[in-house]
Amino acid sequence: MLLYQFRIGAHPSIARLIEPAPEDGPLTRPSLVLGTPGYMAPEARAGARPDPRMDVYAIGALLRHMLTGAHPDGADGASSSRIPPAVAAVIARATAVDPARRTADAATLGAELAALAAQFKATPRAAFELPAEERVWRGAVALLAAVATAVALYAALVSLTPRAIAADDAIPFTAFGNQPLPNGRVLTRARFEVWPTLGAAVAMAMATAAYGLLRRHWRTAGLERPAPDRPLAGARRVLRIGVVLFALFLLHQLLLRRGAAVIVSYLPVIGGCLELMMLYRFWDAALEAQQTSRSLAREPLLWLGLALALFPPTYNMALLLGAASR
Repeated sequence: MLLYQFRIGAHPSIARLIEPAPEDGPLTRPSLVLGTPGYMAPEARAGARPDPRMDVYAIGALLRHMLTGAHPDGADGASSSRIPPAVAAVIARATAVDPARRTADAATLGAELAALAAQFKATPRAAFELPAEERVWRGAVALLAAVATAVALYAALVSLTPRAIAADDAIPFTAFGNQPLPNGRVLTRARFEVWPTLGAAVAMAMATAAYGLLRRHWRTAGLERPAPDRPLAGARRVLRIGVVLFALFLLHQLLLRRGAAVIVSYLPVIGGCLELMMLYRFWDAALEAQQTSRSLAREPLLWLGLALALFPPTYNMALLLGAASR
């Protein structure tokens, strides 16, 4: 009778023949690899020497099969999206094609899964959230998008703010609403500001590229998990910042009427920092919506917070343009 040994992590291979029958001869031969292909690591299929990381790959493939119901050879992105992002990240490390990037051994894999189980039991919502390291990457892309948005808004503000320029700088088709001034300069109501506009274009290109790389990583790692009925956690953060900015605007108007010039001069600086934070939170929520297939049209709190946050600069810009037109 043939006896097999099955010990995960204790031996380089999952199963090995320990007492072959004499008449059976050698179990393996050149150009012959035993195992189920879908659960075998790429290097195992190629005939590499046994290694504990081959076992890890097999366990990761088995976990994916159990959670998605799809055989490893036929698993697709749609089925992988059913896995909670944190679990998908563990499985992605366990089934990495490059052994150097793979989880070192089954004991480490078991510890990671045990930690996730404890986390999900204590906080069920954590099953829907990205792992901590993935949230850092999402935040970095959101910050880059926020900076690109801020640069674009600055370019628009500079271009639309009335300004007196030298007559030689009033190039046709780049300055609009020109009015000669007594001192020989020209008052322009709007201009094509070259460097701010080009800077905004470069910033938006960088943010778009980072967004594309992040989306590709999510698809590869199986981190895009559709949950269209789950509200975005970032929507309430945007609303809170919007309320604070609107309250700061009301305080600014009140202090202006009472003549508190010293305090009023610092409020725009605080408001500018909060506006940048609001943009960051907005884009982070938008990326969360992409990752969970949540429609932003279903997030009224997000849009209310954005409207409250953008009201002060829009109001001040309207006053500036109104004064320039008179």
